[in-house]
Amino acid sequence: MLISKTEKGQTALQERSQELRVRERQILVMIDGQRTGQDFIGLFGKESSAVLSRLHEGGFIRISEPAVLPKSCKPSGFVSSSSFGASDSANATEKRPSMSLAKRYLILRLQAVKDSNTKRFIASLERCTTSDELVEAMIHTMMYLQSELVSADCSDLAAKLSQIVPPKYWQRIQSDLALSPSSCC
Repeated sequence: MLISKTEKGQTALQERSQELRVRERQILVMIDGQRTGQDFIGLFGKESSAVLSRLHEGGFIRISEPAVLPKSCKPSGFVSSSSFGASDSANATEKRPSMSLAKRYLILRLQAVKDSNTKRFIASLERCTTSDELVEAMIHTMMYLQSELVSADCSDLAAKLSQIVPPKYWQRIQSDLALSPSSCC
C-alpha cells in the first residue's frame, strides 16, 4: 500500500501545526505517495509503524493501492503491496536510490545526535544544490558521525545509506571514507 499526505497533512506541515509530534512531522515530511509502510520501517525502525498508524487515524495520511502494472513494466520509485510493515517479499520491488532521500535520512540521523555541532552539519547538507556538493557534505558528515556513534549505529547508517544513495555516488563515498556497507562510517 502506498502512503500519501491528505490535505490536512499538507496543511499541518505548512502551518507547522503543534498537533504533530517531532517523529510524526519527520515522517510526514517524507511521505510522497511512492513509499510504503515497509519503506518507513526500513528507514526509521519499527516505531514508524505506530507513527504511521497515528497519522492515518488523525487524517494526515491516506493509504492507497498501487497501480497494477503489466509484468513487462518495471515500476519506478518505492512500490510494494505491504502496509505498515506487513511485508510481502514476493510483491515488494527494489527501492530506487535517491540523493534527496539520502540527504533527508542523514539529517534525521543527525537530529538524533545531541551535540552542538549537528546544526552546522545539517545546515551544510541543506545548502547543497547539486549531487556533487551533497556527496562532499555527506562525507564530512559521516566522518563526524564516526566519532559520535557507536560502531553498531555507524554500521547501520552505512548499510542504510548504501541502499538509498545512487551507486555512482555511493562508490565515491566509499572510496573517500574506505567504507563498506557492513563497516563503520
